[in-house]
Amino acid sequence: MSIDEARNAMAVWGDPREERPAPGEVYRLRVYDAGLTRDVFAYFEDEEKVSAIEVWEPEDSKHGTVRVLFGDIDVFSLPADEVMRALRARGIHVDETDPYYPYCPELVLGFTREGGEDVVDEESGLARYFQSVVVAPPGYYD
Repeated sequence: MSIDEARNAMAVWGDPREERPAPGEVYRLRVYDAGLTRDVFAYFEDEEKVSAIEVWEPEDSKHGTVRVLFGDIDVFSLPADEVMRALRARGIHVDETDPYYPYCPELVLGFTREGGEDVVDEESGLARYFQSVVVAPPGYYD
């Protein structure tokens, strides 16, 4: 998907805006609304195709008005440990080498679990719920 195609696809959620790219990216789009019921990024390592999509936890995800699903798994309203258990129960490998950023290499799903309001363990700093989920092509985490 090209930058223009991504911009058009993201327009259903609002006005996609260009953001300053991180090192290794050539372009970044973001679409969100004032209430942060959606906050979605598209990352590009070149101008030809999307390299990853990241969805941040909606402000109202715990209240059920906005849901982000992987199959029947609600990745933001369920505690992170439950999400990972549900993925494993489906035979999906979850790599927790970095507990703040677990990911599923076969699916190329990645999660952010650092800090935030839902810290479970003050010592580890792991959040009880995921803050974001990334979907990317194979090899993204290599």
